[in-house]
Amino acid sequence: MHLTLIIIALLVTGLILLIFQYNKLRQFKNKVEASWSNIDTQLKRRYALLPDLTQAVAPYTKYDKAVFNKINAAHNQATSAGNVLHQATAEKQLSQSIKSLFAISENYPDLKTNENFRNIQQELSEVEDKMQLGRRHYNTIVKGNNNFVNGFPGLFVARLLGFGKYDFFEIE
Repeated sequence: MHLTLIIIALLVTGLILLIFQYNKLRQFKNKVEASWSNIDTQLKRRYALLPDLTQAVAPYTKYDKAVFNKINAAHNQATSAGNVLHQATAEKQLSQSIKSLFAISENYPDLKTNENFRNIQQELSEVEDKMQLGRRHYNTIVKGNNNFVNGFPGLFVARLLGFGKYDFFEIE
C-alpha cells in the first residue's frame, strides 16, 4: 500500500513538473514569436522605404545602375527569406547595398540637399535603430530559451514535447 502511494506521489509530482516545464517552454516560444513580429514590422517599414529611396536618388545617379540592381536583388532575397538565418544573411547584403547607395550620394551635392532624400535617410536611420533594439530583445529571449532547452531537465522535456532551440538574428 505504501509503495503504491509513493509511486502515485512520484507520478503526480513528475506530471506537475512536466506541466511547469511545458508552460515555461510555451512562454519562451510565445515571447520569441512576439519579439520576431516586432522585428518583422521594422523590416517591412524598411522595405517600404526602399522604392522611395531609389526614386529619390535615381535622377541624380543615372550612371550607377549596378547599385540599384544590388538593392533590388538584396530586397528580393530579404523578402523571400525562409528562416532567421537566411533573413540575417539577406539583411546584411541589403544593408551593404544601402550603404553603397549612400556612399555614392556623397558624390552628388544636389542630392545631399534634397529634402525628400534627407527625410528618407532619417526614416531609414530610425528604422535601423528600432530594428537594432528589437534584435537585441529577440536575441536575449532566444538565449534564455536556448539555455533552458540545453539545461536539465529542460533538455529532456523540450525533446519530449517537440520544443527546440531558436537561431539568433545577427546582423551588423
